[in-house]
Amino acid sequence: NVVLIPYKEDISYFSFLREQHQKGYRQIIVNSEMMIKLLKVLTSDYSLSIVNIEFMEDNIELNNQISYLVDGVNDKKQGAINALIAQLSLISEESSIDIKSIEIKKTLRQNIKNPLYLKIQSNGIISTNNENSEFLSTVVVKEIEDYFW
Repeated sequence: NVVLIPYKEDISYFSFLREQHQKGYRQIIVNSEMMIKLLKVLTSDYSLSIVNIEFMEDNIELNNQISYLVDGVNDKKQGAINALIAQLSLISEESSIDIKSIEIKKTLRQNIKNPLYLKIQSNGIISTNNENSEFLSTVVVKEIEDYFW
């Protein structure tokens, strides 16, 4: 099972990992393939908006190209998510440029002024503005578990 464990940045990241390891937990590395799957599912099935996609390498041309495709996805242009997924897959497979993090948000009807924000990093850390979010604990965890099992 995938378990979300709150991490407070006031303690060392490596101390946190060691402590969790001693408790029997193991870190999940979120590779580019999983990031792409999460983007597709979360935007297509759950109508989340993409805030940012960050790559391990800084490449202005690549960032501009991906930003253009992200704008299409967020504007709900037909076929935009498929074009983005195809481009990200191509970059990952042929250029070996990995995704470092994805940032997404969902505006919830009951809290339109404060959308749910998620940043999923390749090291397995998921930052959020609402760690008690049912969406995070059910949907996102389920998608991660489905990828592994």
